[in-house]
Amino acid sequence: MQSTETRWFLLEKRVRNFILGAVFLTGFTAPYLHIYFNRSDIPGAFGFPTMSALLFSMGFPVFTIVLSFLLNYASTYLPAGLNKVFKVFAFLTGFTGFYFLVWSINPFDDKDFHPSLYYGAMIVISVVLAFCIRFYSISSISILKGKIRYIMNLMIVDAVSKGHVKDEDRYEEEIIYPALDKLDEK
Repeated sequence: MQSTETRWFLLEKRVRNFILGAVFLTGFTAPYLHIYFNRSDIPGAFGFPTMSALLFSMGFPVFTIVLSFLLNYASTYLPAGLNKVFKVFAFLTGFTGFYFLVWSINPFDDKDFHPSLYYGAMIVISVVLAFCIRFYSISSISILKGKIRYIMNLMIVDAVSKGHVKDEDRYEEEIIYPALDKLDEK
């Protein structure tokens, strides 16, 4: 007999899989929904002459938004370093999707934004990417320095404790301390 906790976990897993499937199906069929309305004269909304035109202009933004949700969800199953990269990519993908979705359904007569909004969106994406690349490079350098420091400490302990070093003070002054000083340089 299954425990209540096991049944709850299985139900939760089924619901999660159903929601993921529905999101996946919605996102990946959105760019093709306009085909169903191609031959009809159903009037569109938001200033579009036909429903086909509305669905066509909204298809790919919806696809990118769904893709960003799926990337964000998938990032929870990745290692820490890749997790952050996927979350940033998911954010930028979602930002782009929402931008063009709003562009598609904006209520203004001229269906285009002011050029300053385009430049603003490019600046936001560039700043986020630059910040993430800088943060990722700093964190990867600090991780690498930590590993080198660990190896150096291991060399000190092992070399001295196993008797590989005849003059311990000279070994530390000529090999270990210069290497550690080089690690601490910026």
